[in-house]
Amino acid sequence: MTATATKGVVPFNTLGGFINEQTTGSSHPTTGAFMVQSTGCYSGIANIPMQGVIEGLRLHLVSFPLENQTLDINGAKNDNSTQFSGRYTVTGGCGDGATGTITGTQYPTLNGTFTGTFPGGQTISLTLSQFTLGTGDGVFLLGGSAKLGGFTCFTSATMASSNGAVSGNTIALNLAASANETIVSTGTFDVTASKITLNNVQVSGGMCAGNLGAVTLSK
Repeated sequence: MTATATKGVVPFNTLGGFINEQTTGSSHPTTGAFMVQSTGCYSGIANIPMQGVIEGLRLHLVSFPLENQTLDINGAKNDNSTQFSGRYTVTGGCGDGATGTITGTQYPTLNGTFTGTFPGGQTISLTLSQFTLGTGDGVFLLGGSAKLGGFTCFTSATMASSNGAVSGNTIALNLAASANETIVSTGTFDVTASKITLNNVQVSGGMCAGNLGAVTLSK
């Protein structure tokens, strides 16, 4: 979700996580949890748990108080529940009185094989499998493996589900290439989950340690 402040301080820039709508009755009880990207009033808060209701296309979520701040989101979703837009308000604490607009997009599960070439000519074929159930704090675990070409130290790497994560359209990877060599990166993926952009891919340990640069992987 992307937020744009219209009044008061800028409490956060983006939020990523999940919204869980329980389809019972005409008013659907709804819960959610969002990880925060903020340099402002929410910078010390890891995630925001929320609860509320969806009635028809209308969405209303209210957070638990965090550092005396309560976040209120009012909006409307589209017919197939893949996007919503609305307004947010913060009451209390550092962000008291902050308001703005907010838009959210549902991203598909990140599964399949993605390939790309690093600036130095090395290649990677990355196979990923995302858990469909989140951890409860806005994160979805991610496992996988990689085939690597053009490296003198390794030809493959693996990633346990505890070492990969998805939140919104952001991704974090920590692959083990050997007992003492890891490949670490963070990045984003597109709305169709068919293209991944990794920033500053870093190899730690061993003779191949160093920065491989950014790479775009396509399905």
